[in-house]
Amino acid sequence: AFDAGLGQTYTAAPAAGLSFAHLDVADLKAVGPDRFALVVRLETVSESGRAEGRTRGGTPGEPLPRGVQAQTTYATLALKEDGSWEPRVVKQKIWVEGQSYELQEIYGIENATGAATTSGGGASGGGGDGLTDAKECVICMSEARETTVLPCRHMCLCYACAKVANLIPLGIKLT
Repeated sequence: AFDAGLGQTYTAAPAAGLSFAHLDVADLKAVGPDRFALVVRLETVSESGRAEGRTRGGTPGEPLPRGVQAQTTYATLALKEDGSWEPRVVKQKIWVEGQSYELQEIYGIENATGAATTSGGGASGGGGDGLTDAKECVICMSEARETTVLPCRHMCLCYACAKVANLIPLGIKLT
């Protein structure tokens, strides 16, 4: 348990880390629709939840009551060349006000913000091909990408072009 507030840090001595030495390698690599080698769940109780007497959520896997919020990360483990294990995130879920949401990657978000830049050495030569990092809308080619189209989860349009294309009910605008 941590005190309330952001910026909490968990530190432990190296010996207190997770050890998988006593487990079968096949079990650590096994993954399925409901089987993961590593599950990390962080919970918090809101003010309204505390007022209702809640201290934490229920059994993992069951719906959380209102007033308890959580983020759960599901991961597999990969054996590295040095013999250590590396977690690989498979999916993440959050619970907010009694509703569960699976977090999804948004394709193109890494190129969505900031001005487009010239690649390959810039305008001063150096072998540049003059292509941009594609941070602008794929329709108008002048405004920044800020709208994600659902269900494909591609961030490729500005808000104005998404509105003209009648995609606003299917998109999410970054603010």
